[in-house]
Amino acid sequence: MPRSWREQRQSWNPARGFSASTCLLVLSSAHLPTTPKTPAIAGEIGESGSDQSRGRTPAWAVECPVHTVSEPQSHPELVNLLLTGKASSNTFNDVVELDSGNGDVTLLKGIAARSDVGFLSLFEHYNVCQVGCFLKTPRFPIWVVCSESHFSVLFSLQPELLRDWRTERLFDLYYYDGLANQQEQIRLTVDTTQTVPEDGDSDLIPPLELCIRTKWKGASVNWNGSDPIL
Repeated sequence: MPRSWREQRQSWNPARGFSASTCLLVLSSAHLPTTPKTPAIAGEIGESGSDQSRGRTPAWAVECPVHTVSEPQSHPELVNLLLTGKASSNTFNDVVELDSGNGDVTLLKGIAARSDVGFLSLFEHYNVCQVGCFLKTPRFPIWVVCSESHFSVLFSLQPELLRDWRTERLFDLYYYDGLANQQEQIRLTVDTTQTVPEDGDSDLIPPLELCIRTKWKGASVNWNGSDPIL
């Protein structure tokens, strides 16, 4: 049985010096249903829209697939609420205007400003959604990671990572997965000066690496002796 988020928070603090509330979502990694529902456009959640406009929605304007409605904590609106303070239905930047035909316009609302804690999604690798730079480049080097039907966290001990582009040449990220009851430290070294080909067999590439490359395109990832999580 996985530990409760309270037990996890008491036994491990991934971001010393940061508010514990910013990591609440990650530290609450509990079992979520593994059966995704059909992706819904933002127009189905509080926005105006028609069947015709849904047919013309670009792939990246579709919200990230979420889990069953019985688990509201898995909805992107709640994730965005915890990360940004606003329950936006999408993860791209700002507002996208979608031509609904007959002169009508549907507004798809995204993230309005840079967040304190970031977000990376495996679904972006598969072109199901788009995560904008407001979430990819947060104020602090902490990212909630949506992958493998649950949430985990990546973080850096270098506050300057997102302030000085030169630090992004070679840097370490630490990974924690509460659902896996992780005990050992997992340190990933990301090298953006050494790129990997994009046409490799994705089934043999750890999903976490694919998430990392949605921000640092083509970067090589060294697991430093830890077993890659496939």
